[in-house]
Amino acid sequence: MKIVITIHHFPPNYNAGAEIYAYRLAKWLLHQGHQVHVVSVESVSHVSSQELTVVEEPYEGIPVSRLYFNYDDVKDPFRASYQNCTIGKWFAEFLEREKPELVHVNSCYLLSAETIFAAKQEQLPVIVTLHDFWFVCPRIILLRTNGDLCEVPEDPVECVWCLAGERRRFRIPDVITGGVLGSVAHQVLHSDVVSGALGFYPDAHEIAFRREYLIGALQQANLILTPSEFLRDVYISQGISPEKIQYSRQGLDTSIWATPQPVERNSGDGLRIVYIGQLAKHKGVHLLVEAFTQLDLSEQKAHLKIYGGLNTFPKYVAKLKQMANGNPAIEFAGRFDNPLVSQILAEADVVVVPSIWYENSPMAIMEPLTAGVPVVTANLGAMPEMVKHDVNGLLFEGRNAADLSVQLQRLLDEPDLLAHLSANAKPVRMLDEEMQHILSVYDKVISE
Repeated sequence: MKIVITIHHFPPNYNAGAEIYAYRLAKWLLHQGHQVHVVSVESVSHVSSQELTVVEEPYEGIPVSRLYFNYDDVKDPFRASYQNCTIGKWFAEFLEREKPELVHVNSCYLLSAETIFAAKQEQLPVIVTLHDFWFVCPRIILLRTNGDLCEVPEDPVECVWCLAGERRRFRIPDVITGGVLGSVAHQVLHSDVVSGALGFYPDAHEIAFRREYLIGALQQANLILTPSEFLRDVYISQGISPEKIQYSRQGLDTSIWATPQPVERNSGDGLRIVYIGQLAKHKGVHLLVEAFTQLDLSEQKAHLKIYGGLNTFPKYVAKLKQMANGNPAIEFAGRFDNPLVSQILAEADVVVVPSIWYENSPMAIMEPLTAGVPVVTANLGAMPEMVKHDVNGLLFEGRNAADLSVQLQRLLDEPDLLAHLSANAKPVRMLDEEMQHILSVYDKVISE
C-alpha cells in the first residue's frame, strides 16, 4: 500500500503532539512494508524569490517533502491560511506524480484545505485525523484572546472581535473600558463596510465563509478520525455527519523509552508532584504553581518538579518563577530527551495536567497512566475521558487553582489514596492496537 501523509510540521525541528503522531504513523507503516511519503511545512517565513519552495529531505528513512513559503508575500494571509491555491496546485501535481492509493490528512493547518480538494480532484480516498479545532476556530484551541473558553459561536462577529483582541489597538481600549468597547463593536461589526472602515479584518463575512468552506472540505473526506469523543461531538454540532466521523483514541509508543533506574525513596522525600509539557499559558502551569503554594505542608512534605522548555515563552516562564518566589520545593527542570520520560515517571508519585483549554488526547496523560502513575487534571474537554475521578486519578474544576490545591491536599491527607489511584493507572491504548485499526480503516476505504 502507498500512503501520503500530510502534517503541518514534521521532525526533527518540530516535535509537538500532532507531529509525533504523524511520525509514529509513518514509521510504523514503513516497518510493516508499506510505502509512505510525508508532506509538511518547514517554514512560513522563508525568504525566496519563488512563491513555494519544496525540498526533499528524508527523516529516519521516511521520505519527506518539506514546503517553504512566506506569508508576508501573500496578498491575503488569512484567506491563504485555509485556501492556499499555490499549495493545492503543487499538491495535485505531486499526487499525480506519486500515484498513492490513499491520502491521510492530519489537520490542514498551514497546508490549507486545498490538500483535501486536490486529493479528491485526483480521485483518491482521503482520511482526515483531527487533532484540534482548526476547522472551526481560527485560533485553533477554542480559547478567546482574553483567556476565556469558547464554544464555537453561531455569530461570526464573536470571532471577528476575538481575533481583533490579538492587536493592542483593540485589546487595550477594551480592557480600559471594562469590555464596553467590545459590546459596542458587536453591534456594528455585522456590516462589512463598517468593519473595513474601522480596520477589522477578517470581517464577519470572511469568518462565515471560512467556516462554511472548511466544513465543506471535511465533508469531502471518506472518513474522519478523532482522538476523543469530545472533539467528535464538537464537529458533529457543526454539521459533520455522525456516520462520517469516527472516534479512535491515539496509541502510545513506549518502545523508545529507556529502562528506568531503580529509585530509592527516603521517608522525608514527601509527595513528588510532576508536570511534563510545554510551558505556555494555555497549559495552565500557573494554576499548578499557585495551587502548590496553597498546600498545607505542616504534616507532610511535597516537591513540585516542572519539566518543559524555558526559552520558548520566556515571559511566561518568568511569571512562573516569580509566582514560585524562590520556593526550594518548586524546581524548574527544563527540557529532556523523550526516551527519558520513563525515568521521570519512575521518580513521580503523581503527574498534574492543569490545561485551561480543551485538550483532546494529551500524551501528558497517556504516558503517566501507562507507567502506573495517577494523574490530576482539569474537568475540561476530553481529559475526563481518560482520567476517572477517584479511580486512576483526580479531577478538579477547570481553571480553578483553589480546587486543584484541594485535590492535591487529599493526596497528602488521605494515607491510602495514592496507592489506590496508582493501582488503577493503566495504559489507555498502545500504538500497535491503534495502528492495526488504522490499517483496517485504510483497507476498507480503499476497497470502497
